[in-house]
Amino acid sequence: MKPDLHEAWNNLGIALGNLERLEAAIASFDKALEFKLDYQKAWYCRGLALRYLGRL
Repeated sequence: MKPDLHEAWNNLGIALGNLERLEAAIASFDKALEFKLDYQKAWYCRGLALRYLGRL
């Protein structure tokens, strides 16, 4: 995976979330946001993961 491809990091986060590995998913969304801070899909998915963990 190209390390600065924000879509790939976001997709990895979605896959990890589907596997209920929510902490790892959040880390992937954070990585996506490092490369594209205004990537709304990553913000949304991150928020969902935090909500499922009861941290939002």
